[in-house]
Amino acid sequence: MESLKLSHLNPSFRVEGSEKRRSLEIDHVLVTNPPQPSGKLKLMVLDEKDVTIYSQPLEQNSNQADAVVRIDKKFVFYDHLTVRVTSEPAESAFEITVTFN
Repeated sequence: MESLKLSHLNPSFRVEGSEKRRSLEIDHVLVTNPPQPSGKLKLMVLDEKDVTIYSQPLEQNSNQADAVVRIDKKFVFYDHLTVRVTSEPAESAFEITVTFN
């Protein structure tokens, strides 16, 4: 398993296709710093043409400091995929960790 930290300063990452990697399986997302106050986060996966192929709100329980959101989705691609997190309101600070294979 690999993991990457994303924040409002670095909200996306791109996975390039190779002979060894033609899929991306997102296991879970750990929300360590949600947008304040009562902001919302959304995880999106975009295909080679920057079309959203998957979208999920990252809802967390307000009683927990850190929240784990299970994704358990596999995405098959040829050239590349982009994983992006957006916040609402757009200028809100956040920090998450995406864990994937």
